[in-house]
Amino acid sequence: MFRSLVFVLLSAISFTSLAQDSGTSAAKRRYLNQIFDATQFTGDIVYGEKMNDRGNKKEKLKLRVFEPAGDAERKRPLFLLTPGGGFVVTGETWMNEFAEQIAKAGYVVALNSYRLSSDISTPENYLNALAKAVEDQKAALAYLLKDAQNENRFGIDPTSVFIGGHSAGAITSMHTAYLDTGDPLEAKMAEMFRKRKLLPDPKNPSPLKGVINLSGLLTNLAVMNRNDVPLLTLHGDGDTVINVDKDQNIFGAIAINAYADIVETQNEIYVIKGALHNDTSISAVCEECIPLIKRFMFNQLQNASLPKKEAE
Repeated sequence: MFRSLVFVLLSAISFTSLAQDSGTSAAKRRYLNQIFDATQFTGDIVYGEKMNDRGNKKEKLKLRVFEPAGDAERKRPLFLLTPGGGFVVTGETWMNEFAEQIAKAGYVVALNSYRLSSDISTPENYLNALAKAVEDQKAALAYLLKDAQNENRFGIDPTSVFIGGHSAGAITSMHTAYLDTGDPLEAKMAEMFRKRKLLPDPKNPSPLKGVINLSGLLTNLAVMNRNDVPLLTLHGDGDTVINVDKDQNIFGAIAINAYADIVETQNEIYVIKGALHNDTSISAVCEECIPLIKRFMFNQLQNASLPKKEAE
């Protein structure tokens, strides 16, 4: 249940050795350590087709999926990973290498595209861009979960699901996970998200086991409520795009996790010393990031397998 806020100031590489287990038995621990040498890639998976107000035309929305190659297990945790780009740009291979490394621990990692916007220079444009991204991430997740309950092409366990992303992808993921009908939203946001049916009933159980926030932000901390889905945040203190703490009405890692601690939502924060905005999405630069993500997901999976009192 409640876990105190973890706040650690890390050097560029210092945590890597601690985040991985050592020893013969630990090397066999699925979902924590790398146990596969290669991955199987499937690209150009169309999960939806939607009208985009940027260009006023329909767009095919796609997924690309990494699975551990040669894995006999057919019910594996899913990590839906959404790259950033400020809601205005993206790349067809962004974070592929990041996803591939996580898949080698036994996860199915899917990266989703989403409808982009021309700009986010006004509050209205930002909200519109965010709403489109949330709607598309929810659609990608629904597509994967529906497949898991039927054909299950990718060997996904629909009860073990994580979402996350970098920058705009992290912002999207936190809103997908935490927004609901009971949140005190400002009027324009409430109207926009209500129209798109993006405000679920908080009484409905969430399929998520955790959320990974890489260099993201919130503009309204109150979207997080007591005992929401657990959150892992990684953010560099050298980030000049999104402040690691608070900048006027924009809340970065430290502010988000302090609030999560107050409302008793399980959370962990790691502030990476000297890291810039994009560093948390590049494993060669942030060598501790992937080990920390795997440990967070591994721990949530272990907690889920324990009886309730023992897990608490």
